Amino acid sequence: MLIQFYFRSSNLILGIDCGTTGITVVISDETGMVKSKAYNEFTQYYSKAAWVEH
Repeated sequence: MLIQFYFRSSNLILGIDCGTTGITVVISDETGMVKSKAYNEFTQYYSKAAWVEH
């Protein structure tokens, strides 16, 4: 998933959360107002019992 946004302000904050099952990216301004948010889930592969790979 590709999301593109163009902002005139350069005072933006990028937050990245790499979790166990996916990744979340949030762009907010200096007041904390969310300007954009995206989530993409990882494909889980179970090659052996009790194992998981991405």
